Amino acid sequence: MKPARTCHGLPWFTKHEKKVFEKRELSAIYGAGPAEGRPVYIGRTGQFPERMTSLKSECNGNFAVHFVAWTDGDLFARRIMREVEAILDQTKRRLAGNLFDLPHELAHQVVLRAAHRAGVQICTHTEMLAKIRAIRQHNLDVAATESSTVERVDWRIGADVEIDKRREKVDDGRTALDLSIFGIS
Repeated sequence: MKPARTCHGLPWFTKHEKKVFEKRELSAIYGAGPAEGRPVYIGRTGQFPERMTSLKSECNGNFAVHFVAWTDGDLFARRIMREVEAILDQTKRRLAGNLFDLPHELAHQVVLRAAHRAGVQICTHTEMLAKIRAIRQHNLDVAATESSTVERVDWRIGADVEIDKRREKVDDGRTALDLSIFGIS
């Protein structure tokens, strides 16, 4: 069995699942930084693997993704981040940009609270993976049922002429049968 794909320690998609994911335009609100937990980068992104790679290069020591919350689209993620920044600025926890001085557990609680205050529905990384995989499976099921109802086409050269001749013979036979039922010959 093929090993599962990961993205900075989190389970990730296969090539086909990633295409479904990209069409959904989901955004992540993340907390990442040193494995020890302080300080924490809190931000939003639609390009999760790329953003984590760039943060990893900025981070001193062992890098870890502490939490990820997913939402539909960038506008909802922005709304949550405005709430997060408002909460953390009131407590004077901002060090610079999206770097905050607080434990990652508290950062996660702040993001959950901000989503609630903003009225935005979020889901965990595991729930998002399950949704994308369910959508892909549904698409495969629909494609399989559609392909089973499609007529087979003979693509050989001249095959369409042979098929038309066979149809004519069948139609002539049906017409003769219909006429004989009514006593007309």
